[in-house]
Amino acid sequence: MTTDQLQTTRNQVVALLAAHGWQSADGAAIACKEYETAVGRKTANAYLGQLRPETENFLLTGDYWSEGRNVLDPAITLIAKAANGVELQTCVDRFAKSAETFIGQSYAVKLLSLK
Repeated sequence: MTTDQLQTTRNQVVALLAAHGWQSADGAAIACKEYETAVGRKTANAYLGQLRPETENFLLTGDYWSEGRNVLDPAITLIAKAANGVELQTCVDRFAKSAETFIGQSYAVKLLSLK
């Protein structure tokens, strides 16, 4: 996987996340999304990485801290480096939907819905 291919995949993932309300981010995170909670606005971050260049998959991961833990740990999604457009979209959609579910179940978000 060349640097250009990694950047192309990153750009595609960011564009697909945008359809779920995520915004492009600078730095380590490729995208972020803000959530209203009972304790104020909180931010979720998405990251695209790989364990080693020779691995066959990228890892789409995220972080959103609630109750002292990253509630997005279970949302890790493998994306095959050889994925076509449909497969890439399926993986990104799965990550985004999982993130919404896990964040929606977090204490501060659930507490806000009780107000």
